Amino acid sequence: MTESEWLACDQPDLLLEVVEGKATRAQLVEFVRRCWQHVTPFLPPVQSELTVVEQFAAVADRQSDHDAVLYAAEAALKLARWAPDMRQEQRQQAALLRQIVGRPA
Repeated sequence: MTESEWLACDQPDLLLEVVEGKATRAQLVEFVRRCWQHVTPFLPPVQSELTVVEQFAAVADRQSDHDAVLYAAEAALKLARWAPDMRQEQRQQAALLRQIVGRPA
């Protein structure tokens, strides 16, 4: 993906594919955490003591690069579905990921 494609992409799953093996686990967890925070007002009350963020943080360091990126992509998609406008939420997630990860090498 070129830099202009990276900057124009509004699909977080495609961006996550690009950063596989480049983003740290801490960056991926932070991405999921901030996605979670953004949609929390739209979620029904959570009955579990563990959020998707805490679950990911607990296993992220034991996952392969591919599995960590896949988990982050699936979590972001599930969270985007709770937002009033899924496509707008995905655009915001893409921008958020670029902010957290920066430009891929």
